[in-house]
Amino acid sequence: MSAADLSASHNAVANTALRTIIQQAQNAGGGNTDILVVTESIVAGVILYVSKVDSRAHEAVSAALFDGVRERVAELAAKVAPTPVGSA
Repeated sequence: MSAADLSASHNAVANTALRTIIQQAQNAGGGNTDILVVTESIVAGVILYVSKVDSRAHEAVSAALFDGVRERVAELAAKVAPTPVGSA
């Protein structure tokens, strides 16, 4: 699989998961805090899964994951035009 195909596959999985998390929280009457709590649980599970071979790896896996998240958020935020204050 090419890098572009792999990236498209990752994005499709992420979009499906994100829609499910948001819909479930909203359907239960929850809001952004509930979305964050579910996401926290998923991230914790991913970190534990990836670092299961070496329990001391939790910090390294967490750091690598969050570095990637910061980069991805910056990349995506740069593509989205900000809404001027007072116009939303």
